[in-house]
Amino acid sequence: MAEGKPIRFGTYSEMQSLPGGSYYEDVWETLRHIELADRLGYEYTTTLEHFFFPGFSISADPLAFFSAAAQRTRRIRFRTVCHVLPLHNPMVLASQLATADILTDGRIDFGVGRGHGWIHEPAGMQMEESQQRYLECLEIVTRGLSQDKLTYNGKFWSVSDVEIVPKSVQKPYPKVYMAGTSGAAFRVAAQNGWGIVCGGPAPFAFFHDAIQIYRDACREFGTEPDVCTVRTVYMDEDADRAHREIKDVLLTYYQHAMSPIDSVQDPKVKERLLEAGYGFYAGDAFQQMRAMSYDDIIDQEMALVGTPDQVAQRLGDFLEQGRYQEFSVIHHLGGIQSWQVAKTLELFARQVRPALDGILV
Repeated sequence: MAEGKPIRFGTYSEMQSLPGGSYYEDVWETLRHIELADRLGYEYTTTLEHFFFPGFSISADPLAFFSAAAQRTRRIRFRTVCHVLPLHNPMVLASQLATADILTDGRIDFGVGRGHGWIHEPAGMQMEESQQRYLECLEIVTRGLSQDKLTYNGKFWSVSDVEIVPKSVQKPYPKVYMAGTSGAAFRVAAQNGWGIVCGGPAPFAFFHDAIQIYRDACREFGTEPDVCTVRTVYMDEDADRAHREIKDVLLTYYQHAMSPIDSVQDPKVKERLLEAGYGFYAGDAFQQMRAMSYDDIIDQEMALVGTPDQVAQRLGDFLEQGRYQEFSVIHHLGGIQSWQVAKTLELFARQVRPALDGILV
């Protein structure tokens, strides 16, 4: 094994809510999963910020959610993957982030991104503005938390001698993690010594080039790479039973998670997506994932299903080859039962993780 640091392990929930379900129960159930993850020793828990499409996620206020979770946990850290920065007033978001950092006792990261291509129009914002708003908002938040007074003159926001209060516990501000598929944006992360997050329900081929750009940029700027990845995991002591229990849940998850792409299928909207740098959403990748069979998902290792020994072997190879610094288990899929989540989180913590302790990156 190469010398390095142990891999960090966490959990991830998109907080998917299916038709006929209860938003109330979905939120509280996810919170109970985080309490379990904390007791089992996971270092991180993550969710996203998302609006308008419950089949994808109802996680509309992750800072409030994490602030509540912090009162019921002791050690686990929290990260949003990601705050949709173009939709935020950065001065207000900086104050909200600092408040959440206080309420979590310094256990929060600042996950950032431009957001999914389908999310800006329903929020009343033109997608063509999203990239510039994203980077401008990011600069204002980090400057606002690290300076006594903020003066900024930009295209979308201009302020003079504004004090952002309160200030965060972590100095100068919580660590930043960028999410997305853009190598250009990831160069910004590398230059600043920030981490990146890739993965989710998509094949890792979608992220390979962007990750390589980030690693090359880290070498260029003399910073340390911090690449985090997430993947669906489901386990049982009997492999056949694991596949039987998760098959319908996993297929339902993909069908609903891919459904927001229907809102941007108009040819004119696709042209705008391309102009806005959202080529990933203008292509057919989402429709291809929606059409995948269960065997396709398993064969492409978009989900790791089997016994703890099988998952540990496949995951160990994957983590060593990819040199990832963190791996998070996607544990909550719409329609999954609470006992299924608990079983996988416990088996991973007690059997898979010990088998991977020798991997250093």
